[in-house]
Amino acid sequence: MNEETRYKVIDWDELKIFIKTMAKKIEESGYKPDMLVGISKGGWVVSRLLCDRIGVKDLIGLDPASLPASFKMDLSGKKVLLVDDIANGESMKLAIEHLASFSPKEVRAVALFYTGGIKPDYFIKKISNKTVIFSWSLMSK
Repeated sequence: MNEETRYKVIDWDELKIFIKTMAKKIEESGYKPDMLVGISKGGWVVSRLLCDRIGVKDLIGLDPASLPASFKMDLSGKKVLLVDDIANGESMKLAIEHLASFSPKEVRAVALFYTGGIKPDYFIKKISNKTVIFSWSLMSK
């Protein structure tokens, strides 16, 4: 496998296009979240940009590695949009389960990319054998 096949670098211009596309998908679905929850770390940047694009003021962060201590909030009756850069299944699954324990009206998930496992409600593309490197990442795992 050559380097071009294994790696995909997402620059800020491409990210802006992805955010605009994602916002359009959310708006066209009729879903109007009350708040966005960004999954640490990559979801924080995406959720911040998406928040502005869809006009949602409430934004919080969640670190699945430190659940349940990292997140305690009243979500009763709220529509929540969970955001990540790349959904690999496990973090998103843990986050959805944890958010559900706070009695939200609805939880939907968005990720720019997903690798399998839990499929987000909104996404740009499914990926398999690529490492995606975002402009805000100094290095990738």
